Amino acid sequence: MTTINETAYPRIKPNMSQSELQSVYTPTPEDIAYVRQQRRRKLDQLALLVHIKLTQRLGYFLKSPDIPNKIISHISEQMKMRSAPRKYLSRFDRGGSRTRLKALVRRYLDIKLIESNDKTTLLLHKLSSEASEKKHEIADIINIVIEGLVKQRYELPGFSTLVKYAKSAKKQVNDAYFKQTHRAKSYLNEI
Repeated sequence: MTTINETAYPRIKPNMSQSELQSVYTPTPEDIAYVRQQRRRKLDQLALLVHIKLTQRLGYFLKSPDIPNKIISHISEQMKMRSAPRKYLSRFDRGGSRTRLKALVRRYLDIKLIESNDKTTLLLHKLSSEASEKKHEIADIINIVIEGLVKQRYELPGFSTLVKYAKSAKKQVNDAYFKQTHRAKSYLNEI
């Protein structure tokens, strides 16, 4: 069983140093200008900015309960405001608010949504199949797929989705090799 720790799937470090916090999660003047253009209320600006910085780092969206307080506090300090209560940020995890927030983040970061449609399915299948022809380990296949999605500016799907596509592609490649070997062996037996 492949675990997330064996791959390059981005995640938040549990013991982040202050210098890492500063270098990764400090908003730029452009970040702040964008959120101020999009939202009037300070708490709305903070929520948008937190999700921008996290998605910029991770390549996917986190739900509010999964966001470390350390990151929320750091970003709110940079905006010269008190830290928002987690329950306030949690309101963006529901329905239309989350959809609108994600759209604003995607537009700013210029990343495309991974959707449950034929185009996305074909892309994930293509990247997984190509990687499976080069690599044997599921973790290596996942890493190549992540790299391909990032290059094409796609939001990363959940880790379990990547595992599913990598396993399926590896099975297809292995089955093709088996059939090829079986045909060659049958041919040699006929000679």
